[in-house]
Amino acid sequence: MLKVLIADDESIERRYLLSLFTRHPDLFQVVGEAKNGKEVLQKAAEQIPDVIIMDINMPFMDGLSSAHQIKEQFPDTIILLNTAYAEFEFAKKAIDYGLDAYLLKPAKESQILEAIQNCYQKQQKRKKQIKVKRKKLLKNQRKNN
Repeated sequence: MLKVLIADDESIERRYLLSLFTRHPDLFQVVGEAKNGKEVLQKAAEQIPDVIIMDINMPFMDGLSSAHQIKEQFPDTIILLNTAYAEFEFAKKAIDYGLDAYLLKPAKESQILEAIQNCYQKQQKRKKQIKVKRKKLLKNQRKNN
């Protein structure tokens, strides 16, 4: 089960996402909601969610800046931007910051679930590759000693 944090300044969007995730209790547990960029930083540090889905345009700190800080602290957290901004500059920043997915509002339930699944599978594949590389390194070190 993946722990999810929802961050959006629009209550209607938070309610939509909450209802989406609660319809899949075997897959997701919503561990919090944030209404602004500073609040999402605080809740991410407290809850250490597996997935954060957030808007870009939020009060006090925009979603890109807060997502960047979260990725620096918690690189394994999957972060999906769910935004109305289709401008390339925002998508480029998201890529530069190592964010995991960029969805355009209104994102359909199937798009959100597919994005999370794809991001999770990529993350698990990376972890497995790192584990294999570490084993090979240890094996080579033992051989050389």
